[in-house]
Amino acid sequence: MWEIYLFELKYRLRRPATYIYIFLMFLIPLLLAVFNKSVTAQYTNSPNAIIGILGGMSIISLFFYAAIMGVAVYRDEEHKTAQTYFTYPISEKNYILGRFFGSFTIVTIMNIAAVVGTMIGFGLGAFLERPDYGTYTSFNLSSYVFPFIYLLTFNAFFIGSLFFCLMTFFKRMAILYLGGIVILILTIASGQLLSNLDTEWLSIYLDPFGETAYGYITKYWTISELNNTQLALAGKFAINRLLWMGVALVIFFFTLIKFSYKGFLATSKKKKSKEATDTYVPSTHIPSIIQQFNSKARWENLLSLSKIEFLSIVKEGVFLILIVIGIIVAGFITYQSNQVLGTPSLPLTRYMVTQISSGLSLFSVIILVIYAGEAVHRTRQNKTFEFYDALPVSNITLYLSKIISLIGVAVLLTLVNIVVGVLYQTFNGYFHYELGMYLTYNFTTIF
Repeated sequence: MWEIYLFELKYRLRRPATYIYIFLMFLIPLLLAVFNKSVTAQYTNSPNAIIGILGGMSIISLFFYAAIMGVAVYRDEEHKTAQTYFTYPISEKNYILGRFFGSFTIVTIMNIAAVVGTMIGFGLGAFLERPDYGTYTSFNLSSYVFPFIYLLTFNAFFIGSLFFCLMTFFKRMAILYLGGIVILILTIASGQLLSNLDTEWLSIYLDPFGETAYGYITKYWTISELNNTQLALAGKFAINRLLWMGVALVIFFFTLIKFSYKGFLATSKKKKSKEATDTYVPSTHIPSIIQQFNSKARWENLLSLSKIEFLSIVKEGVFLILIVIGIIVAGFITYQSNQVLGTPSLPLTRYMVTQISSGLSLFSVIILVIYAGEAVHRTRQNKTFEFYDALPVSNITLYLSKIISLIGVAVLLTLVNIVVGVLYQTFNGYFHYELGMYLTYNFTTIF
């Protein structure tokens, strides 16, 4: 384990990307702290303000954690070095422990950089003496240590365990994206539940980052409590933290127990092709083939490649799962938003076009970003770029087909917004659809 741990640590410390992540984790909270402003009697650098910055960083760092923790084991598969490592006298559990904690050490360094950046940011803010930014209180190390442990470290372990597990067993970046999206959905849902008096109690259990649970506790605190009370592992906040830490431990030990060299190296079973029983008879006639490279042929190539690219996206299992999740989130947000003080309103079209899109537009952007990258690198991942390079197809045709396919996906996602809105109105007994408003709003604003 120790050798693998040191190897992982040294590998990460040699990568320029690691220092970029650490620098960003230092810079972002520093700027947030410097420009943090208090418009009430609450101290600008109160424990509550520090928790807000470091808690927000634990959400932003989700992408950094994915880049570090998600590829620790998958990297051996990608670089074709797994077979070499697995021939050494290293047990499977030591291999997993070394990879995981080597990456987790880098993540912890990133979190420490965030805490240091926050300290320096508030220090600079106090040094600048800006009365309009509020009053600063004296430095208290506990105000930084407790959020570092209960928010940054707990969240890093949960997210790291989840991403580490997903990439170890599925070995697909799309699955990693899906895991991150599910976490963001839970965060959004917990925030929506907190805003409703009837459902705010449920937000404690759905929030994987702990910020909503902390907001539930401090919702009715006085200024004095916000200025002086330190973050503590107690009450509803303790329930949230221990619940998600328990989930993280289950995922971690599942990965540790279920991982095996044999399963990791196993490839998907290929269907055995049936051998033809007919005797081969060589043809005596060789047909003449005329190659055409005119504009008609280029146009047909463009349409054919665009169709292939489009179908390769919409037939992807992860794409369909993201669509389903987006529809569920859009329905949930619409249900929560389309009521006033617990009294539901009529699902008028002018409300539907904005409320449905608020849930689905985020997923549309995520889908397009993910599959834009997938479209560019798909030929290399599938090892088919040699065939494309040998074909009489220009680079303009290849890349234009990818752009057209993404435009087609964007049109499809826009139509999904309309269909979901109409179905929501229908299920609620409202049949005055106003399709013109749907088409105008979605294709001029969302698309």
